Formats: sequence, structure tokens, C-alpha cells
Amino acid sequence: MRGERLEMEVQEESEEKIKYILPKIAERDLRRFANLHSTSSELGLRLPLDKMPVKCPVSGIIKQRKIQGQDCLEVSWEEMHGWA
Repeated sequence: MRGERLEMEVQEESEEKIKYILPKIAERDLRRFANLHSTSSELGLRLPLDKMPVKCPVSGIIKQRKIQGQDCLEVSWEEMHGWA
């Protein structure tokens, strides 16, 4: 009984960590992609997005939103680092 409860607590804690860390990884990957795209454009390289050496982590835009008065996009993410 105690082992099952402990296992559930560990699983819940792991899920919370995943919910926290995945957006951070996605943001880092998106910044990396955006910086590379911006820098290459400034240098006169006009690479198509599918030819970039870093893959864009955003697979699509789901919906436009306004959060606290700021325009935002809800997006779907590519699978990252083995995470679904």
C-alpha cells in the first residue's frame, strides 16, 4: 500500500517536472531557430525553412489568442528529444 502511494507521488512529481521543462526546451529551440534564421537573412542567405540546419520546433499554428492584452499564438510542437 505504502509502495503504491510512493510510486504515484513520484509519477505525479515527474509529470509536473515534464510539464515545466518541455516548454523551456521548446522555447530554447525556437529561439535558436529564430536567431539562426535572422542571422542568415542579415548575411544575405535566403534559405528556405526546410533547408535550415536547425529544424523549426513549431509544426503549426492552432489559434491566435490575446493574453493579458498581448497578441499570442497557440502552436503545436514537433516531437522533441524523444518526448511526445
